[in-house]
Amino acid sequence: MGLVISYLDDYPECLPQLAEWAFEAWGRYNPSSSLERAQDKLKTHLNKTVLPLTYLALKDDLPVGMCSLRMNDGIRPDLAPWLGSLYVEPHMRGQGIGEELIRVTTEKAWSMGYRKLYLLAFDKTLPDWYQKLGWHMIGLDELNGHSVSVMEIALRK
Repeated sequence: MGLVISYLDDYPECLPQLAEWAFEAWGRYNPSSSLERAQDKLKTHLNKTVLPLTYLALKDDLPVGMCSLRMNDGIRPDLAPWLGSLYVEPHMRGQGIGEELIRVTTEKAWSMGYRKLYLLAFDKTLPDWYQKLGWHMIGLDELNGHSVSVMEIALRK
């Protein structure tokens, strides 16, 4: 079976796994973070037609990645919406799963009437990867005392 991208709303039983990924990947950047808070936050993403929402990547019926679309990502309230929480299981990286999650998320943003999408990256190596996918650096910012790269992409049909 191939890769399937679906809404987290269709697989709410996967929410604890996604919350664990989020907490392990980004919890250190937020002093008030906890696994329980990550789960509570993801519960608000159980949507298909309103933000926030989260996509889930499944391979052989097992969750292997996620990506969210939300109005804000903790900085720059003048910019919206944001692609966030892009995560692919380490053993599944390099197979195009992240790119597919981004594609589906940007198509959703377009279908909702947005013409630009933003993201932030804590990891200094990620902007180079995103630039290969058409994203552009628009500046540096700070979130919870950590430097982040802020990027945008113009959405096209």
